[in-house]
Amino acid sequence: MTAVRTAGAKLIRYTDHPEWSELFDLKADPYETKNLYGEPAAAALRQQLEAEHARLWREVGYRVPDYTDRPEWWGKAGGA
Repeated sequence: MTAVRTAGAKLIRYTDHPEWSELFDLKADPYETKNLYGEPAAAALRQQLEAEHARLWREVGYRVPDYTDRPEWWGKAGGA
């Protein structure tokens, strides 16, 4: 999981599960109860934060560690 936050919004990305992504308008929803990620009205905010997330990802050279849970391991005892 990685995230980017501004003074007014937060984007949370799940590396292996993009469908779990979350977007919150922290000014209107400071307790993060309404996920706006799939809302058409929040598309501009989502694009802005996704661009910043990608920029920071490249800037720090982030990569998913080899030891993280992988979907191909699911259903196998002990990940073997």
